[in-house]
Amino acid sequence: PPFANQGLIGCLFFFAAVAVVGIPPLSGFIGKLLILDSIRMIQGWPWIWGVILSTSLVALVGFAGSGSQIFWKSHTLPGEMTSHRGLPLALPVVAIGLMLACLILFTVLAGRITPYLDATVDQLFNPAEYIQSVLKTAEIVEEA
Repeated sequence: PPFANQGLIGCLFFFAAVAVVGIPPLSGFIGKLLILDSIRMIQGWPWIWGVILSTSLVALVGFAGSGSQIFWKSHTLPGEMTSHRGLPLALPVVAIGLMLACLILFTVLAGRITPYLDATVDQLFNPAEYIQSVLKTAEIVEEA
């Protein structure tokens, strides 16, 4: 059904869809590039690239179709954007705006964030240090 201020919500949807699909210039694209770069040494990497890029295309077509159906093929209603109970919907719009601002921030700071993400991946694939740390903490608690 049509609702008020579809243009604003449609633009926010568009930017979020661009980020999720991984189209430049947002952080989803940088993440996709990091994934594609990391699998270059795996045998059969062209097939993996094909799967990743084709699923991105399918997601792009899906988001475009649903966004077009929801935001641009229905009639806009004049007036203030309100919920079904008459309460203003400023909070969800602000929340979505903050999420998109964080995506832009992640894009700008990608070079500084990537080493932390690499360290996290190393810890996830080598949990021995973490396990030892937890066991030492448990021994200290038992002694106290």
